Amino acid sequence: MSVMNLGANLAVVIAKPGYDTVRIGPIPFRYQAEQWISTLDMAKVSTVMPEGTTWEIAPHDSSLPHDDPADLPTTVSALTETLLQDTDLSDAAHFPDLYLRLCAVLGENTALHRWSEACVNADAVSLAEEEQAEPEQAEGNPVNLIRPDANRDEVIAHLDASPHWERHTSRAYGPDYLAWQADRAVVNDIYGHRAMSVIVNFPASHLDQHLGGDFLMGRLAEATNTINAIALRLPVETHYEVIDRFVAIYQAAEPGSPIALIASGQVEPE
Repeated sequence: MSVMNLGANLAVVIAKPGYDTVRIGPIPFRYQAEQWISTLDMAKVSTVMPEGTTWEIAPHDSSLPHDDPADLPTTVSALTETLLQDTDLSDAAHFPDLYLRLCAVLGENTALHRWSEACVNADAVSLAEEEQAEPEQAEGNPVNLIRPDANRDEVIAHLDASPHWERHTSRAYGPDYLAWQADRAVVNDIYGHRAMSVIVNFPASHLDQHLGGDFLMGRLAEATNTINAIALRLPVETHYEVIDRFVAIYQAAEPGSPIALIASGQVEPE
């Protein structure tokens, strides 16, 4: 018997206040259970989860319901089929979501590679189905952009007034940082089937004397960049110069014109 598999199987128990406890198992090797813990720990900052969620390694109890890691779709083809079901399991009630579970089982690099390939496949299938449907006339909607050099009060007012952002509370931020989360439907529209959360955050005013103006300006610049990326239906990883150029194109174009619709991601160029 391997020294890495002495004793009974293990499980990772995730307690979510207000929701059913999630038990992952059986997990035969301790290093595999520790990989789950490491993945969950790294997800604290960027992933939506119920307040007070905790996790730990425990002995596997076969009398209790568990999510067996062996049932996880890990191949590209299996992931594609799962994504085509178009079921959003990325909210707090379904934490940890499919992508996090994939990272825990396969490792982040392999998970990202297979997930990305499956997303491309699923998007291709969805696009083919959409092309068979009757095309609809695109109607332009105003795009609410923010100045890249907006101050903190302006950024707060913009986010609180936007229907695409809502205040986000998390133990990762506490009272020292203000945070907002982008509308899940908008994010899904940008990334397709990719399950992820987009959050902007910056320090509260009582930290100004400790962090300095340069730090605050940098965080606000990141926030406005992300806000404009979401408004223009661009991935938040898009370089800020590209985003600024799309902002300029949209603002220079006639409202509702083909250029404005393309620049704001409301229609695809032919």
